Amino acid sequence: MVHFCEHALRISGWVILGALGFAATAQMAHADTHRFDVPAGPLGEAMISFGQQANISIGLTDPRLAVSMTHGVKGNYDLLRAIRILLRETGADFEMVGPHSLRIAVAHTSQSHATVPVRRAAPQAPLQGDDIIVTASKQLTSLSNFPASATVISLDSDALVMAATKGTAAIIEQLPMLASTDMGPGRNKIFIRGIADSSFNGATQSATGLYLNDARLTYNSPDPSLNLFDMRQVEVIEGPQGTLYGNGAIGGIIRFVPNAPTPSRQEASYSAGIASTQHGGIGNDLAASLNVPVILDTLAVRAVGYQSVDAGYINDPLRGLNQINRSATVGGRLAIRWTPSINLTVDAGGVYQDIRSADGNYVYVGAPDLVRVSLVAQPFTNLYRLGYLSLKLNADGFNLASTTSGVVQKIGTTYDATDYSNQAILIQNDIPRIFQRNDNITLISHETRLIGTNPDRPWLVGISGLYEVEATNRALGDPAAPAPLAYLRNETGEAALFGEYGLPLASRLKLTFGARATLTITSGQLLDNTTGSYFSVDRTQLRLLPSIALEWRNSGSFVVFGRVSEGARAGGLAVEQSGSTYVGKEFGSDTLYSGEIGFRLGHQKVGGLWLSGTGSYASWRNIQSDLITTDGIPYTVNIGNGYIYSFEGRGGWSPWSRLNLTTAFFVNKSSLTSPIARFASDDGGQSLPNVAGSGAHVDGSYRLPLPRDAALTFTGALRYVGRSQLGIGGLFDPTQGNFMTETGRMRLSWRSFGLSLSVDNIANVRANQFAFGNPFGVAAENQDTPLQPRTIRLGLDGRF
Repeated sequence: MVHFCEHALRISGWVILGALGFAATAQMAHADTHRFDVPAGPLGEAMISFGQQANISIGLTDPRLAVSMTHGVKGNYDLLRAIRILLRETGADFEMVGPHSLRIAVAHTSQSHATVPVRRAAPQAPLQGDDIIVTASKQLTSLSNFPASATVISLDSDALVMAATKGTAAIIEQLPMLASTDMGPGRNKIFIRGIADSSFNGATQSATGLYLNDARLTYNSPDPSLNLFDMRQVEVIEGPQGTLYGNGAIGGIIRFVPNAPTPSRQEASYSAGIASTQHGGIGNDLAASLNVPVILDTLAVRAVGYQSVDAGYINDPLRGLNQINRSATVGGRLAIRWTPSINLTVDAGGVYQDIRSADGNYVYVGAPDLVRVSLVAQPFTNLYRLGYLSLKLNADGFNLASTTSGVVQKIGTTYDATDYSNQAILIQNDIPRIFQRNDNITLISHETRLIGTNPDRPWLVGISGLYEVEATNRALGDPAAPAPLAYLRNETGEAALFGEYGLPLASRLKLTFGARATLTITSGQLLDNTTGSYFSVDRTQLRLLPSIALEWRNSGSFVVFGRVSEGARAGGLAVEQSGSTYVGKEFGSDTLYSGEIGFRLGHQKVGGLWLSGTGSYASWRNIQSDLITTDGIPYTVNIGNGYIYSFEGRGGWSPWSRLNLTTAFFVNKSSLTSPIARFASDDGGQSLPNVAGSGAHVDGSYRLPLPRDAALTFTGALRYVGRSQLGIGGLFDPTQGNFMTETGRMRLSWRSFGLSLSVDNIANVRANQFAFGNPFGVAAENQDTPLQPRTIRLGLDGRF
């Protein structure tokens, strides 16, 4: 395995060096200057003149930009410098989509509320396609041309500054087809469209792929819950996405797209807030970003820093502690962008984030409100580090994109393993005991792909590689010195070749097909510290993951699509208890086959009415699942076969520019149809875990202009989460969900500053969002994870 990984890294290095050499050649070829004489005026008119003088084609993605005003550009400049001069102070930015074509879009600066200067005139520039780009398609495909289910959440400042600290949870609240285990920040599993394997964290690869741009965030660890401050958008593509993203994307992928460094101007922003939780404590958050052009129009650095404290709201009178479930997050992102030519972009950067929770988020059924008594604390830590290097090159007929990233993650979990079986006896007389699990994860991934620039026949081909090691230590016993139980090490290496091609069958009908061939090598070793026994396993697997999609569109904005695809996860080695000892047990790979049919009508950002809906069916074979024994010890097993039916819809209406209404809903039915022997006593028709049978979200916003460039924005939202169950089998019968919450927000903005007030859980609902907090108490079926009580936040934000 070591030789395999060294060889994969060596190949990746040569690919990057070769791409850089090719990029340098392209840079010299496109370094010529042009004489520009573009007068001041509407940007739409200026872009026509600019395109003619530079001999390039230009597309505008937002009609409002055509009537914004530019100061023009005059003089001898290279193309890169000239376009940036032309776009200064217009509220626009650009993106090269080929060596002789570019796309102009609204600049996504953090916390930006600058209005586009408008005069009363009709747009005169050519408009090309939708204004929503699905970058997770790996071809910069517009949403209207993407032949599958995809959702793009634009993180505008009105919504973002008040919810950025929630991380992925802020996106889950808006999209009912997303589900989470709700254990707390940094420890959740995320599920898309009902593809849920387990409520517990274990050795299985995550069913949902998480990415920051093209950098892979996780392999089989929980969601790191990155702060969303200074993020541009979040994209959700429903799965399986085996062709484009390989093993582990059986449910789909979530891609976070931060604001990129801007080499043409300096920017800065900040956000600060203080929050009060009813029956709890005081929380706070602070975030800031700074964009600095180091070399004007060529090199820029963008830095983001943040910290937040989530107030606890659970008290423990036995230990004399209040707000025991308090958690704190501190972190930041750094991005460097070098654009030596109009056709070459090199990005480098990283993420640093620490999450520390003082205790668990659960209470006991029948106990006083928001009270839990225990003998020991149950802290949790998630220390996350990411580094990446990527380049994008535009050449004649194709573009090249290459990204290499590395992750180091340390996760520490402590559970109270004290025997509380006889609650008639004061628990002060019980002997305290803890269970500790420490995971050390290293993940290295690389991808290089070529993308065709012909929009009529889109194509891509690429190679990728991955190397992941997870070392897990477990201990049980006295809180001062728990005895080591088992050491488990799983090592995975992957190499893949993939491609996709779009073939027009008629003027309005397009066929897209692709496949991914993946070679996976896994190796696992287990050392039982209680007996000294050793167990190991090695496995090599070659898989082909195909997909095919058909898309039909009318002459307007109505699109119908259908897709059939396949996804899979590699197997591995897990720990299983056998009497008083621990043994290594292999678990096999699982496969998901899915078909979907959907439609889209209208454009989300153009205004008016827009709708989308998708129905899907998935057959899941040999499902991997992380479970626990009746004693609370985790293990992993293939539980059998199952299916998922689902239907989802989203829509919105903007009757006028100040008012925006959106809604989304999701319904699904799932079942474990062929359980393995240990679950054969069950009815064999249980729903898959942790995904509600239905869910819905409705929100509306109204922006009221005020004198002196001020504005007042009102936002309200309702969210319903249906009933679900903890897991498969009699031990996991507890139900959760079946609640509705309300959110209200108000923001007063004046020029570049904003003052906001938000209220979450307005009705102070006391529902159970999750039926698990401690695996050693699951058998008693008396655990609840309460919703965070009503929380009021007062915030201040600004940019300059």
